Amino acid sequence: MFDTVQTTNIIPVYIRSFNQNFSHCTFDGRTTLNMALNSSPNTEIFTLDLPPRKSDFQLEVGLPLAGGDKKFIGKVETGFRFKGKEASKKIKQLLGDSAKFDFSPFYNSMDFVFVDGSHAYEYVLKDSESALKMIKPGGVILFHDYNTSWPGVTKALNELFTSNPRFKNLRHISQTSLAILSP
Repeated sequence: MFDTVQTTNIIPVYIRSFNQNFSHCTFDGRTTLNMALNSSPNTEIFTLDLPPRKSDFQLEVGLPLAGGDKKFIGKVETGFRFKGKEASKKIKQLLGDSAKFDFSPFYNSMDFVFVDGSHAYEYVLKDSESALKMIKPGGVILFHDYNTSWPGVTKALNELFTSNPRFKNLRHISQTSLAILSP
C-alpha cells in the first residue's frame, strides 16, 4: 500500500507541466485517471493495454510473460476507473501488445512516459526502448515495479543502466518502486 500511495503522489509532480503523455498498461485506469486529474486542461494522455480476451485460450502476446503477469491481463474491461469521468476527455485508449505495437507515430513527441506493463525481462527491455524513442528532449520516463518482487523489471533496468549510455541517468526514487530517467 505504501508504494501505491507514493506512486499516486509522485506522478502529479512530473505531469503537471507536461502536455503529451504516454502510459504503458492501462489496467483498471487508476494511474491514467490520476494523470488526467493532475495535468493541464490541454493535456493528451495515450494509454496502451492488451485488448480484453474472450477466453483463457486467447492469450497471444509477442514475448514471454512473467509468471504473475497473466492475472493482470484477464480483466473484463480496461480503464474502467476513468470511463465516463470528465477527465477521460484527455485520455486516448489504445489497444495492443507493446511487443508488436507501432510506436512510430509517437516518436520524439512525449513529455512523460510511464512504463508499467509486463514485468517480464524481455518486455521491460522492449518497453524501455520504446519509451526512449517516444520521449522528447527534456522529457521524463518513470518506470514502475523496480526493486520489487518482479525480478524481470529490476534485472532489465539494471542491465540498461550498466550497458546502455542512454540510460546512464536512470535513478531509483528512494522508498518507492519507481525509477526515473531524464535522457
